[in-house]
Amino acid sequence: MDNKKATYYYSSEDSIDSIKRIREKYEPVREEEEAIRKIRKLDKKVSSTALTVSLIAGIVGTLIFGAGLSILLLNPEEKFIGGLVSGIIGIIIMISAYPLNRLTFKHMQKKIAPHIIRLTDKILNNP
Repeated sequence: MDNKKATYYYSSEDSIDSIKRIREKYEPVREEEEAIRKIRKLDKKVSSTALTVSLIAGIVGTLIFGAGLSILLLNPEEKFIGGLVSGIIGIIIMISAYPLNRLTFKHMQKKIAPHIIRLTDKILNNP
């Protein structure tokens, strides 16, 4: 049987650094830092909202297209027109995903812009 020992090295510098990091979590946040966090959050909200809308359009369009394709492949004689129309509607919705992304992005930019301008003015005018 091997007699292995675990060794642990302690450094007071490590302890001081970890204490400083813990303290930073509990110190009051400066107004400037809070404004920067809000700006980042608002900016991310614009992008994520546009992405969500376009993803939903793309997924819904794909599902409708797939349903139309399935109808065409399973019942080509009986429900040809229904499958064809469903497939075309799905394609149109899929194609609209990118324009929806751009429109949503621009709409959200206009909506969020006054808040971001106000917060950036607060930061830039308060040295």
